[in-house]
This record gives sequence, structure tokens and C-alpha cells, in this order.
Amino acid sequence: MANRSWSLGSVTSSWFQRPFHAVVLCVGLLVISATGYQALSYRLAEQVEQLACYQLQEGQIELTPAPGWIRRNLGREVLRQQQARLPRSLLSPGAAEQIAAAFTAHPWIAEVREVRIWYPGKVFVAVHYRRPVCMVYVPGGLIPIDGEGVILPPEDFSTWEANEFLILRGIERLPEACVGHRWTDGRVLLGAQLAALVGETARTTGIRFMIPRCSPNPLGIDDTQFELLTDSGTTIVWGHPPKMEIGPEPPAADKLAFLQWYYREYGTFDGPTGAHRLDLTRGPLVIPR
Repeated sequence: MANRSWSLGSVTSSWFQRPFHAVVLCVGLLVISATGYQALSYRLAEQVEQLACYQLQEGQIELTPAPGWIRRNLGREVLRQQQARLPRSLLSPGAAEQIAAAFTAHPWIAEVREVRIWYPGKVFVAVHYRRPVCMVYVPGGLIPIDGEGVILPPEDFSTWEANEFLILRGIERLPEACVGHRWTDGRVLLGAQLAALVGETARTTGIRFMIPRCSPNPLGIDDTQFELLTDSGTTIVWGHPPKMEIGPEPPAADKLAFLQWYYREYGTFDGPTGAHRLDLTRGPLVIPR
């Protein structure tokens, strides 16, 4: 009887000599290596993301310089109040988009225009800030709004500062919306548009109040027009809000130019005998040269 002997080396050599088997073995080794490399890469990436220099911190954030009416540290507030929106790490996928969403949620920020991330640990956020244009008088006090009727933080204005703005009267109810959201009352939204146009002129000429006058038009829809009231009691009939003029009513730009000329010429909106009524709705308004 013939003797048979074998060894692992002879079997491996015999198996490996077959071309198909060699390919299978090489592919298997590559798969094992790739899987191990991927797992190692994930572990290393997680460890790098957790490094302090890639964590979003107050000192790493630079914002567009804020205007004088904003005295808050907005970067600090967003970090504290918007944790759920912010990325775990600056290396996280979509980190810039998450940072933009967190800053957009702040009531003083109208728009985030750009987020730039420099590694490690530096973030620049280019923003457009909201600008207060008037105060709305409601039972209990004054509420600031911007030109789109968005409610701004009342606590950011002292009593003296609040009274420096044009004041919208005739609003009986508190807003249903909260700070950072638009007021739902149509009179407030239209008043905000008008205040954005005349607010600075009002501040320097003694125009104190803005009052909506609503009456149904022939279609049964409320027609809102505005009157401006000066400190001395003169009523300026402004008419419809900007870009909503009807018939021969002069455009808003002409009304504003006439008011500015009138004040430069006379130093007051009063008539010769004191407070009177100045109607800007009957055009054309002529400014002498």
C-alpha cells in the first residue's frame, strides 16, 4: 500500500496555483483591509471632531459689526439659546447650514447672508440686522417693530429711547405673535412700511404719532389710510401707505419731499395761527424752487 502524506504548505500551494482561487484570495484580503481601514478612519474622525479646537465656542465666532441700537452679545446668546440647532463640531457635515439656521432664529437678525468656517476653530457669520422703525402703543406700553412689522425685544429700549421713535397708535390688542415674528394686524404691517419711509424725518421735525384710519371701500374691504400728528397738534393727512396710492393721490416719495421742504422753509408744520391740518393727498404737491 502506497504511503500518502500532506502538509499545510503543500495544500495551500496546490490551492493557490489555481488562478480562480488566487483571485478570490486577493479580493478577500483587500476587503478585509478596506473594512479595517474604514473602521479606523471613522474612529479617528470621531476623535478629531471632539478636539476642543473644532468645538463651536463664543471666542471663535465673528459677526458683522452690529449697529448702535443693538447692544447684546448675539454670538453668546445664540450659543446659549440655540444649542439644538448648532453642529456638534465644525467638522460635522452641514455645519455652516446649521450655524446659519441658529443665527437666523435670533429676533435681531433678519438674514444670514454667509457663513465661513476656517479650520481650526474660526467662524465668520455675515448677517443683515433688523432696524427698528417705530413703536406700537398697546395697553401696557410700547412694542418696537421693524419695517416688515417684525416684533423686536422691548427690553432693549429704555423709556427715553422708545419715545424717540414714531409711535403708532390705535392698536387695541397685544400681538398674537412673539418677539422675532411678524405682527398679524394689517394696520401694524402697513404702518411699519410707512414708518420705514418717514421715521427719520419724523424724528427731526417733531412728528410724534401715526394713526391709522380705516373705512370700507366700495368693495366692502377696509381701506387703511394714515394721519401723522405733531407734538404741537398739527394733523398731517398722509393718506395711503407707500405704493398703495389711489387716483390722483401723490406718490409717497413726493409726499416725503414736500414735508422735508415745508419744514426747511418754515421750521414747523403749524400754520400762522398754530396747529392746523395739512393734507398731502391732494396732488400734485408743488415744491417752489
